[in-house]
Amino acid sequence: MHFSWFIFALLAVLGSLVYNLSMKLAGNHINPFIFTVALTFVGLAGHLVCLAFYKFYLNEGVSIQVDKMGLWLAVAAGLGIVIIDLGFFFAVRSGGLMASTGFWVIGSLVITTIASYFLFKEAITPAKLAGIVLGVASLFLLTRP
Repeated sequence: MHFSWFIFALLAVLGSLVYNLSMKLAGNHINPFIFTVALTFVGLAGHLVCLAFYKFYLNEGVSIQVDKMGLWLAVAAGLGIVIIDLGFFFAVRSGGLMASTGFWVIGSLVITTIASYFLFKEAITPAKLAGIVLGVASLFLLTRP
């Protein structure tokens, strides 16, 4: 893997920290639906600013490729985000941040690994399998009283 992968993955982790803490802190201050609508608009604005920066400041050739399948996949991903946001908001409110985040991350890891194996024929090596098992074990340890 390239070093740029590490930088982008680190940015995703930091963004996740801000997202998770905001979810926890907002729990008693705002209606969950208003919260998710607000975060969606801020996310859209942020994406548009990044696209403009990338296109005009870095002078990169940004393709505006759109086809029917791409639009359907974008709609499916958007629905997934709605489900994630609302589900996570209520999970954090009722079960706490650590257990909810652990379940979301490890559950996503397990289900995505299974889907990747069947849909994309990605290999599940013994090391990856051990990582999944350790992740599930960590979830049990994190959710114990």
